[in-house]
Amino acid sequence: MTPLTLADLRVFCAVAETLSVTQAAQLLYRTQPAVSRQIAEMEKDLGVSLFFRRGRRLELTPAGEELLGRSQALLEDAGDLTKRAQQLATGNTSVLRIGAMASALESFFPSLLLAFAREWPNVTIRVVEADAPELVHLLETGQLDLALTRDYMTSPTLATTRLFPMSLIAVVAASHRLAGKETLGVQDLEREPLLLMHPGSASRVLLSRACQAEGLTLRDIRMESRTTNALVTLAEGGFGIAVAMSTLLSHPPKARVMPVHLRGEHLGIWYSAIWLRRRTVSIHVDAFVKAARQRMKEHFPGEGYAFPGLP
Repeated sequence: MTPLTLADLRVFCAVAETLSVTQAAQLLYRTQPAVSRQIAEMEKDLGVSLFFRRGRRLELTPAGEELLGRSQALLEDAGDLTKRAQQLATGNTSVLRIGAMASALESFFPSLLLAFAREWPNVTIRVVEADAPELVHLLETGQLDLALTRDYMTSPTLATTRLFPMSLIAVVAASHRLAGKETLGVQDLEREPLLLMHPGSASRVLLSRACQAEGLTLRDIRMESRTTNALVTLAEGGFGIAVAMSTLLSHPPKARVMPVHLRGEHLGIWYSAIWLRRRTVSIHVDAFVKAARQRMKEHFPGEGYAFPGLP
């Protein structure tokens, strides 16, 4: 069986839509015998009759009716493919694959994405939600073009642009004995009942490193969660001290918010845009990063708790 070509499908559709070999030949700028011969060859290759011949009139057979719809769909897909290839060749469109942590998706990312989409309507944007380590993996395996996550300046494979600072903060009930302090040292937390974000989160990474530096062990972890709101609500009620990143406070809590210190220094990290260093940065990645930097200069999550002196 000889494989069908797009040219075969165009001839079949032209004849089926006009039910006339003569009209189809005119539409295709071909001779009538050539069109008749191509239809006969298609029927032979497929092993089915596509048309009933009733004198000079043509009618589609049941097989022809079914194959017409499929042929039209294939031709439409081929046209879309050609158009897409032309757009990619001229740079008029592209696909931008962006990864972000849940905290970004719940705060600044949606408005940033919508603004970028309005400015670059021909860019198809695909978004993946993942934690920081998974985002790095997706970048390094070529599955993402850009990720918005905590800073990874220590990675030699990644390039980074800082967007805004994040501070490690403690949320303490107003009635708590530590509520009168201006700051909390890591040592203040060692024996307190703690409400913490899940392991691997930015706040846990910073807190763990600080405890290791001081030789401390957190002795009373009451709760671990992926949502800050639950931790803050419990802290407001005096159930424990919530420790999280400043970016995660969507509204001022009814409690004291204090920076967490290590040896008198603020603990913090930067929220950044990162991409694979060895890949050429596309104009769309560059444009998205510039848009993010500009927007974060005007306003960023948790800026009211971005205490001075971050590294």
